[in-house]
Amino acid sequence: MRPLEIVLIGLTAALALSNVIPALRNPRLTLLLAATAAVVAALHLVIEHYRWQMVPIYTLLIVFWLAALARMLGLVQLNGAVRVLLTVLAALALIIGAALPAVFPVPSMPKPRGPLQVGTQSFYLKDFARDEVFTNDPNDKRELMIQVWYPAAPVPGSATAPWLPRADVLGPIIARFLTLPSFLFDHIGLADSNSVERAPIAPSSAPYPVLVYSHGWAGFRQVNQNQSEALASHGYIVVSIDHTYGAMFSVFDDGRVQPNKPELLPAKTAANYVPAIQLLQDTYARDVTFVLDQLTDAKRVGTGQLGGLARNMDLERIGLFGHSTGAGAIVTACSRDPRCKAGVGQDTWVEPAPDAVIASGVRQPFLFIRSEAWADGLPNDQRLLTLRANSQAQMLTIRGAEHYDFVMIPLFSPLAPLLGLKGPIPATRVIPLIDEAMLIFFDTNLRGLPDGDARMRAFARDYPEARID
Repeated sequence: MRPLEIVLIGLTAALALSNVIPALRNPRLTLLLAATAAVVAALHLVIEHYRWQMVPIYTLLIVFWLAALARMLGLVQLNGAVRVLLTVLAALALIIGAALPAVFPVPSMPKPRGPLQVGTQSFYLKDFARDEVFTNDPNDKRELMIQVWYPAAPVPGSATAPWLPRADVLGPIIARFLTLPSFLFDHIGLADSNSVERAPIAPSSAPYPVLVYSHGWAGFRQVNQNQSEALASHGYIVVSIDHTYGAMFSVFDDGRVQPNKPELLPAKTAANYVPAIQLLQDTYARDVTFVLDQLTDAKRVGTGQLGGLARNMDLERIGLFGHSTGAGAIVTACSRDPRCKAGVGQDTWVEPAPDAVIASGVRQPFLFIRSEAWADGLPNDQRLLTLRANSQAQMLTIRGAEHYDFVMIPLFSPLAPLLGLKGPIPATRVIPLIDEAMLIFFDTNLRGLPDGDARMRAFARDYPEARID
């Protein structure tokens, strides 16, 4: 819960007690509490803003204000039975009103631990050389949105950007994907990031290494924004892709919202399952390569929408990372593109990856981070172990983690483990664990920092949940 929400719930409880406990039944005390609650409520609505989870508290406050006013004016006297009934109703409203904001909090992104502040910008890209394979229009070309996080030198007093644009549209889409009522995530528009929109890039004596992120099936470019901000705060430029039609949604700069197309991932029993998943992951991999092409062109020209950031990119030090479908896509992209110098796969889905890649492995250093739930010995896990054995790769398995612990879903609700959306490992453990593992890996393999082994030993001591093979 947010600070003013906590204060408001406390004042509401105090008002309830002042109407129940005879010793506290003092008109002046009740008036003082009601007036204070009114001020706090106004501040809450202005600073923190309304959200539906607080409706029971808002309603209860209005009832108490009206009751206080009626008693002051001598308009009503409550007998014992009515007072008991109101007390019971107030207690129920307080319990519900305190529980809802706690169960469905405004997501709060962890503060990046690096020394640098973070800026962000989003860009629209169109691949005029590539037909859009996921529509029936022969004239369609592949369109993408990307978002970039980078070390920033923001203007003092700059406000941080919201986590999601168009949250009024996107909240219900997230809820439906999680098979929850559509209104449950109306409040995500209140979630702030740690990034300043269009902040100037921080000056540096050398260009920054570049990391490109590919999300999983029904992910989106901000789905792991905590990781992107964490890496940017340590001196990386992070580029995250919305894989249109595979993403849960893509919000284009002209206001269009393109939702996910479920038919692109058919049931495993469907006759077209294998070619469909191979096309899906290959499209993701081609998206990654196209983004690298765009960064290369922008760096060479130094102008255009990406030019300002690209001038500060070190394209000789490019790393890729991804989750699930996107993790498999970066394996394929790295097998094809020597610009990739290192990769991190999070619960890497390699069933659709080409057999030749599994058999020959990848040349670049790789870190495969696996949730305990995906270390199941089933076909995908077997293919991943074969790929790892044929590559320069490490494996890190997180005890107590589930597939969605690699994205921001653990921050949505403490009920996430009960809903099967995360493992029993607390979000406060798994989030810094993943951040630190990736930072050590990329610092070692992109920056060539010499203390990688010592940092990994310290990491193993700090995070016994992580098993490193």
